[in-house]
Amino acid sequence: MILTKKMNTLTTTPSGQRILQLHHLDDNNSMLEMFFSVLIKGVYLSGGVILPGVITAGTTTLRVQSYAGVTMDGESVVRIIDETKSVTGVPVGEKALLLCDTTPVTVNRTYVDPVSATTITDAMLQSVGTLQILKASDPGVTLDSDGYPVLSGPGAPILKFYRDTASHITLEGSVPSPVLNQSYSFPYEWQADGNRYFLADRTYTLTALEGGTGTLTVEKSTDGGGSFSAATAPYVLAAGDILRLSVSGLAGFKTVTLKQ
Repeated sequence: MILTKKMNTLTTTPSGQRILQLHHLDDNNSMLEMFFSVLIKGVYLSGGVILPGVITAGTTTLRVQSYAGVTMDGESVVRIIDETKSVTGVPVGEKALLLCDTTPVTVNRTYVDPVSATTITDAMLQSVGTLQILKASDPGVTLDSDGYPVLSGPGAPILKFYRDTASHITLEGSVPSPVLNQSYSFPYEWQADGNRYFLADRTYTLTALEGGTGTLTVEKSTDGGGSFSAATAPYVLAAGDILRLSVSGLAGFKTVTLKQ
């Protein structure tokens, strides 16, 4: 809601209540939703960390301040303002992962209604995310090559740690930026017979999903387009390789989506 007039200029009812005109901002909200969606995706593809935060280890606690990141599924932005997590649930000698989940964090706001004089308390969303610990011994947990848990569900990994004694925690450093950009789609469309080209900027393993009519021929070049040879799916490309997608016998339209 946006107020476009001063409160003391609003129309009042005979009982003295002020009348508000509410205007839906669906179009603006759609634009903002698209903007933040693109922003989140950009952070997600860059490794998922917005602010690394400050992590302090006590004898049996881990404190995180000013952390923000994107969950492993790329769906949520999570934030820790200032939270301390006990590690006493981690057995001595066990490796664990400190993470931020997607639990909403609310704060109560209290105000007095000016008409009824009623005191109202609302829980307002402050942020999303609380600290959790994933232990190596937790059921169903996958371990990495160093024996630390790997986060598989929603959440953002923050730190690997090892509880070496009952009163000491060894921090193994922040979790390396995950390779999140594993799924890509590259769409192509033809209205007439012809060629389309895909230039690999890094390594890819691609498949092709077809729609419409016509015959698709895929060729690959490893010398910058100097020569092409027949290629079969899956198409394994190194940086600099080129795929040539050729369509013939088209009647109407043809679509091809390269997917990784």
